[in-house]
Amino acid sequence: MLTLKYFSLKARGEVPRLILTAGGVPFNNVKYDFTARPPNHPKIAAKVAEYKESPADFTGRQWMENKGDYPFQALPVLENVPELDGAPFPQSRAIVRYCARLANLEGSDEATKIRADIFAESAYQWFEKVWMKYTILVGMDQMSMKSEKKLERMDKLKGMMEGECEDYLESLEKLHVSHCGENSPFFAGKEVTYADFQLLVTFDLMKDMGYEELIAENAPNLARIAKSVAALPQISEYIEENQGVAVVAAGMLF
Repeated sequence: MLTLKYFSLKARGEVPRLILTAGGVPFNNVKYDFTARPPNHPKIAAKVAEYKESPADFTGRQWMENKGDYPFQALPVLENVPELDGAPFPQSRAIVRYCARLANLEGSDEATKIRADIFAESAYQWFEKVWMKYTILVGMDQMSMKSEKKLERMDKLKGMMEGECEDYLESLEKLHVSHCGENSPFFAGKEVTYADFQLLVTFDLMKDMGYEELIAENAPNLARIAKSVAALPQISEYIEENQGVAVVAAGMLF
């Protein structure tokens, strides 16, 4: 059976989890805790307490001990992939595309496959924008890893990206409508694809940053699609169980 290893948060691991769940593909969902429990610093502890705890198979300390066993000392990693004869499968975007093929969620025709790729990558771009801005803030803080600085950076990030989020959502909505019109049931057209699950996770990050109203205001068609996808019977139970789980670990990591 496939084994997906990631942390006990969403970020780069949630899209393959959703794809495999929606496609009915059995897999072991193995998680390392993304933070020390209980966190040593009271402000970090308070921040962690804002989120629903996702049960982990390994502690954060075990990750620090074991990370040298994984390619690039990073997760996610997919294991037990039959085509790879036991070799590890790293890189989140490659994992997403493989899972989409396995779950028959890449699109049933070439046009849908192209649109799914376009929209999945476009939705993922918001994560890249956030990580880039966070890295800039780390540099401005002279690489400080003090707990207070970590939390300050996340607060600054939410304030400085609101206008960028509005522009991004408008562009994403416009791109979608230019391909699929205003009444499309799914992100890539008439059928659910892996792009829909990337949209869900991207919107989770935006909501965590306080931008939920911006989604409805600047991308009403995409907001409608995300709501209907989250209610699909294949994943609705999983979505409900993981409501409130942390999206990214910035400010809380170990």
